[in-house]
Amino acid sequence: MSSVDTFISSVGFSDPAYLAERDFTHGENMLRESSSPAIAAFLSNYTAVAIERMDWRSVKIKLVASAYVTHDLPPPDYITSVRALVFHNGSILLMRNKDGARILPGGRLEPGETLLDALRREIREEAGVRIRDIHRLGFVHLQHQTPKPPQYAYPYPDFFWLVFRAHAHSKRARPQEPDDYQISAEFVPLAKLGSLKLRPLDRAYFAAATQGQTRNTGLD
Repeated sequence: MSSVDTFISSVGFSDPAYLAERDFTHGENMLRESSSPAIAAFLSNYTAVAIERMDWRSVKIKLVASAYVTHDLPPPDYITSVRALVFHNGSILLMRNKDGARILPGGRLEPGETLLDALRREIREEAGVRIRDIHRLGFVHLQHQTPKPPQYAYPYPDFFWLVFRAHAHSKRARPQEPDDYQISAEFVPLAKLGSLKLRPLDRAYFAAATQGQTRNTGLD
């Protein structure tokens, strides 16, 4: 058994039933009806493994985010960001910011950028880490719970993040473009995750990444 498998067995959140009960009891009540028939039809084929509320205080935006583990891609026009769990020899990349600790670094696509190019760039900028062996885990459906901000240039009220698993070329992490929001980037032993208060989406995708529920990206 690998160190990853040992960790999730000891913590006990590798079971999808556990994730559903703990992470989104009454979660369905958080969601509004999608304004897009295409998105509503797409999501009707899947069941979320975790749901959490997000509060982007700096821009006064509240969201509900639902995690899905699947090989399928959501409608491309609604994909705004890419994120990844990044592993290296029994450790995982941990990002600390003003809202806490997360293991899903990444960010928005830039115009003309491919999904994988955006992922490599974002991880490099946020953590100074180069990644390889990229596998797709699923997607996050995010839905705004607050009015559309003025001059908001992104899909509204529904949009998606793609989520991947990747490995780092080295364990050295240092943000190349530090900002006022990110505090630190470091690789921590997997055994240390049990002592951190991870959010539902992080736990759900960690479980998926360590249970072999991945596939090659098919996006290059």
